[in-house]
Amino acid sequence: MSENRCYIHKVKAAEVLVDEKIVVYCPKCAEANIHKIVLQEEKISKSEELSDIRKRRHVAMKELWKSLVFAFYLECLPIFITLFTHSPKSLSEYISGVKELYSQFLFQPIIQLIAIGFIALGGYFWIAAIKSLKELKKEEAILLKPFANENEVHEKFQTPTKINQVNEFVRNVKKKYDSNFFSQRKMYQMSPYDFKLYMAKQLQKLDFENVRLARDDSDFKVDIFADGPNGKVAFRCINNVNLVKMEDVHKIAVEKVYYDCESSILVTTSSITKDAMELAETLRVTIWNDQVLKEKIISIENEQWSDHLQDFYDYSDQNLKKYTEFEMRRLAQS
Repeated sequence: MSENRCYIHKVKAAEVLVDEKIVVYCPKCAEANIHKIVLQEEKISKSEELSDIRKRRHVAMKELWKSLVFAFYLECLPIFITLFTHSPKSLSEYISGVKELYSQFLFQPIIQLIAIGFIALGGYFWIAAIKSLKELKKEEAILLKPFANENEVHEKFQTPTKINQVNEFVRNVKKKYDSNFFSQRKMYQMSPYDFKLYMAKQLQKLDFENVRLARDDSDFKVDIFADGPNGKVAFRCINNVNLVKMEDVHKIAVEKVYYDCESSILVTTSSITKDAMELAETLRVTIWNDQVLKEKIISIENEQWSDHLQDFYDYSDQNLKKYTEFEMRRLAQS
């Protein structure tokens, strides 16, 4: 299949799948609509990510305050327990009680070592919380960073997922098409008459004109006549035999002369003896053997497959206006 291009902007067209149709669009023609879709997608995706960042920032702030409490827990403890141990009735009694506890409690060597340990651990947790807050700030800045150019916008729009959707859809269509196509692999199972009919149909697809079956009661048993680029052609179709022999080649050569044909072609799925091949070369009889048939039918299948696949393409939405309406509705419901 030839490459689709926008003849206005001279750029390669892109594809996106919607409702079992491959929409072909021009990235330049569809810039505004692509931008609209991407902004909506970013709004949805970033709202979740920004919400997650806010939650993580809240956790980091809690860790920050916890580290402060942890670091100065022992140093601040007398300030609070004085209220319960001394039951002060005035501010001076409270201050006096705090001083007493500090002198009895904090200035003990073992308590000082424990206090230093608490401060060290609190400092460690403080640094970790500060580092986490800085990283969250960077993440937020990246999320809120505007697009550099339209190419970046299109890359955001034409994600690998969208590309894979198109490719997977084409593979499924091809699989279904192959299962229905009357292919070369089935020729060996045909009766001689079915094989003749099959070849007549294939000749029409191979640009032969005026393809017609010969009468079954003819003496020479030509199977098909057709008009090729160089004139009238006689075809003899042979399958379901072990070997094509010299007499088969001789018959088609005689038939060419008898029916005033420019050329003759022997079509067969069977093996051909060496003598028959040499005689065909001498009498200028063209042989379409298994390999030649395979190549010709594959070319027909490929051409028909391309035509079949075109039924699934939509070229009416070059600027993605209809697709944008569909996608905005889908995003609103998600």
